[in-house]
Amino acid sequence: MRELYDAMVPVADQSPRLREPALRQALEIVMVRVSGMRDFASSTGAPLLDRANALLQGYGYESGTAGLQLKARFDPRAIDRSLRELGLPVWGINRLSHQVWIAIRNDGQASAVLDAGGAAARTSALLAVANRRGIPLSFPDLDGTDRQLAKFGSIWDGDFTGIRGAARRYDPDVLVVVRVGREGDAWLSRFTLLLEDGQEEQWSQRHGLLEQSLAEGMDELADRQARRFAVQTGTQQEIQIVVTGIGSLEDYARAFDYLSRLNPVRAAFVEEVGAGQVRFRLRVEGDPQLLPRVIAAGSLLRDQEGNPASGLRYTLSR
Repeated sequence: MRELYDAMVPVADQSPRLREPALRQALEIVMVRVSGMRDFASSTGAPLLDRANALLQGYGYESGTAGLQLKARFDPRAIDRSLRELGLPVWGINRLSHQVWIAIRNDGQASAVLDAGGAAARTSALLAVANRRGIPLSFPDLDGTDRQLAKFGSIWDGDFTGIRGAARRYDPDVLVVVRVGREGDAWLSRFTLLLEDGQEEQWSQRHGLLEQSLAEGMDELADRQARRFAVQTGTQQEIQIVVTGIGSLEDYARAFDYLSRLNPVRAAFVEEVGAGQVRFRLRVEGDPQLLPRVIAAGSLLRDQEGNPASGLRYTLSR
């Protein structure tokens, strides 16, 4: 997600007088995304916002239905380095895609589970926050197969077995269920994060406005994922990992590229190539337990039982 380091803010004109505060505002948007801290402006990183020009790669102006906007692009390496120097978390570009199943009722339209078009039309606030926080979203097609497996009534009652079954053909990184409807004098949004081990995390937001209820729920999802996957900068250590199922140069390249891009990995090296397997040495920053957690959240590498004490063992998925 290279766009993590891009931001657009509205401006009245292209004068230098308005450009400086607009660049600062754009940098704050980027820092919130990359650090995972929605209160970045009140954190110890706040002085970085005064360095917008030094961290800038380029800017321009675009005019459209939203009016005139300044579009700024900041240097990813400089942003990450600045956060690390202050000991702040860095949530990198290799982010998991969240497939979202939204069940909505009592909003003046028929109760429904939403596809991408329905989400854009009926829950735009949720999409806006996901974009602001850098959370990649996808939605089910809701074709005949999806509708047969994932029925509105079951979802609304909290039975997500059908969703887990329907989602297998999409092979998403993360599954999120949102049930939103009017409850009394307010809108209640109930979010459920379906984890790989069959466990669930749940939270809810109640607000008089539908948009605000959804926005606050999505912000909470971003906060939870940032705590789970952002690297708390600090000491580095090296971890060995063996990947089996390597049958070709393409397999090797897939595994190496994937490991190199993982958020906590600062460098990847090949230590040994054997029959059908490769042993890598990874230089990892922060909590060493973050690496297996990040790998487990994806679908490229499958954990092997009985990991040896000397490292981790995974099988490359086809």
